[in-house]
Amino acid sequence: MTTDEQVLAERLWTARTATDAAWILEAAASMYDPIETTPVGGRPNNSGIIRVSSDPMLALVERVTNAIDACLELKAKLVGGSVGSPRDGARQWFKVPDAGLVAMSDAERRDLAQNITVVVEESGEPKRPSISITDRGTGLHPEEFAGTILSLNANNKVQAPYTMGTYGQGGSATLGFAHSTIFISRCHPDQLDGRTDLVGWTLATEYFDEGTMKVPSYVFYQPTGGNGVFSLESALFPQLEHGTRVIHIAYDAQRGATAYTTGAWQILNATLFDPVLPFILGGNREGTDPEWKANRMPTRVITGTATRLSGEDVGGGQIELAHTDSHLIELGKNYGSIRVAYWALRRPEGSASSSDVTRSYVEASAAVSMTLFGQRQDATPRTWIKDQVKLPFLYKNMVVQIDADRLTGQAKRELFASTRERATESDLRRRIYEEVADILRGDKMLGFLNNQEKERLLKKSSEATNDKVRKRLAKFVKTKLKDIQRQGAGGSDTGAGGSKRSPTGKPSAPRDLTDAHLPNFPISLSFEYPQATVRQGHKTSVWVLVSAKNGYLPAHDDDLTITWPNGNDDSKVRVATRSTLGGGKSSWQIAAEPDAKLGDYEMRVDLVTPNGLLTAMLDLKVAPPPEAPKDKPSTEPENGPEVRWVMKDEWEDHEFWERSVGRVAEDADSTIIFINRDYRLLVQALSGRMLTAEQISTRADRYQYPVACALWLQNHEVQRLAEGARPSEEYLNSELERLAEAVLLASDPDVSLAEEGTEAD
Repeated sequence: MTTDEQVLAERLWTARTATDAAWILEAAASMYDPIETTPVGGRPNNSGIIRVSSDPMLALVERVTNAIDACLELKAKLVGGSVGSPRDGARQWFKVPDAGLVAMSDAERRDLAQNITVVVEESGEPKRPSISITDRGTGLHPEEFAGTILSLNANNKVQAPYTMGTYGQGGSATLGFAHSTIFISRCHPDQLDGRTDLVGWTLATEYFDEGTMKVPSYVFYQPTGGNGVFSLESALFPQLEHGTRVIHIAYDAQRGATAYTTGAWQILNATLFDPVLPFILGGNREGTDPEWKANRMPTRVITGTATRLSGEDVGGGQIELAHTDSHLIELGKNYGSIRVAYWALRRPEGSASSSDVTRSYVEASAAVSMTLFGQRQDATPRTWIKDQVKLPFLYKNMVVQIDADRLTGQAKRELFASTRERATESDLRRRIYEEVADILRGDKMLGFLNNQEKERLLKKSSEATNDKVRKRLAKFVKTKLKDIQRQGAGGSDTGAGGSKRSPTGKPSAPRDLTDAHLPNFPISLSFEYPQATVRQGHKTSVWVLVSAKNGYLPAHDDDLTITWPNGNDDSKVRVATRSTLGGGKSSWQIAAEPDAKLGDYEMRVDLVTPNGLLTAMLDLKVAPPPEAPKDKPSTEPENGPEVRWVMKDEWEDHEFWERSVGRVAEDADSTIIFINRDYRLLVQALSGRMLTAEQISTRADRYQYPVACALWLQNHEVQRLAEGARPSEEYLNSELERLAEAVLLASDPDVSLAEEGTEAD
């Protein structure tokens, strides 16, 4: 061990800047002379593979996933046992409860999280922090680097069911966002197999020669002719008993480049929505938080958004959990099942804040997350909740997770892309989202909360239309809908959806979900009604009564068995979905395929409990499908859609800003057109010093009617399109701006005439 080696080891461990990286390469050239570069993955033309990701933070998550896998792999080698998935490994090897990280105490989660740390630090370049990920996993010997951590599209994890990385591109995607990347690793002593205990290290970077290369190549450095990457004595790295450290120098984070409490903290929790293992996030980047400045190295435990939303103190008292539920959705033997969990949030009564309640949990573009072993594989914007689920007033308050852990290998291959940025468009993906939308539409509590939010917004907004304008709007809508077949109200061709309504037309009050009167372990199991009918190609809902605390199912699903004593081997009739037990009741949907045999079926449910075996029977009749409804053109109510002005202080409720023209909110009961009264061009048009109050009112009325018509028309046409064929929100908003500008230009010279003239009804 020489002084030069000591200095190099310390500089490697603490490297943060491009200057550090340059110094390290110079030291390596002097100490290991000669050195050479090798293409990452052994492919000189590797840029296309490495630069496949478009999102730097999603690429960074792959490094965290690799760290989790390294910890699982070490336990697999040291402890062994039969483990079929990463979550099984977390339960068996790290004692994570069946309910997940949410069932652990803060102290237990922090202790477990010490195995993996992510640190965000200054690099000397604004908006480009240096980010290191360190794990206490199995580690690597210097000769193993090229075939593992520096490989591309290798099959290292295909035969390891306890790892998460099978469906991703791998951590190599981060190389394209960093100035350079330093790798340091030490193999666990029990895995050396007679090899010398050394710490391997190398530096990877982009290489481009304009004279000889069309595209850059990513290379790493190693001794010329050596067997593996550079190495140093393990005693020089007392901080690294075993495991791997990856340092991304000057990482082009784009998002998350601010203090981690408002950037990386949220992004890592959202993208690792429900991780199998927690990890530590820390840093010393500059921030305004007093705790940050005082401690310089604050740390927080990342447990995922699902755990944050499911904890006892959601939002720290500033946000309430209004409703949550989960449903298991069976997709058939070829595809397995998924579980959808959802949370509806709101501000406490009397709160003065009107800010977005889900902002600290998910981005608006990723309110619906599809996850595999906790890592997000697909993200859908919350407008999907508004448009497909028909919750136009509640959609901003919702977070939805589609847990794909239980899918079969065939389903995963059809769904997941290597970048994990979005699932592959396929019939299976469309089916999953349709099933999820059906579950959300059928939740009465969501309908109830949607109506509450609508009433809140209507109280805050002001009536925009006089009777004459509203009658004109009703006539316009009725004319446009003539001869168009619709199902339900509100202007949608696909039906209003939403929750079932009470006879008054309002959502029925939610059921009682208290469980204080129920025992910890069930003493009874039954169906609310012992007979049910399901029609071919349809579903029917039944209530299963279980006398146990909330969440007993699905927590004890392994003790639940569903059988069909009198046949049904072809699975043409099946339990399609099961909700979480709440208030002693669980809602089950039974589906019959279009070609299911007509007749009587018998379903048996067995639940093994500490109180013994509980059994319930259901007599089920499969009937022919209902007759197709006769074509009846539907219209809006005779008085037409309601129109409301939205003032500037209400923008946040509607996701408006100065360039927002308006929006349409339609549910099963009504259509409401919200128009931005403080839209920038409208404000300019109404700000003339020569305009009287009467002229301002007239001009606003003349603007209101055509804009309301345009908003309704656009919404109506967009709703008729398939989800994938719909224009982007940006494009639709731009079209509305052009329309609003044209309306204002056309009405500008006629203000005085408009005061005298009257419009024909």
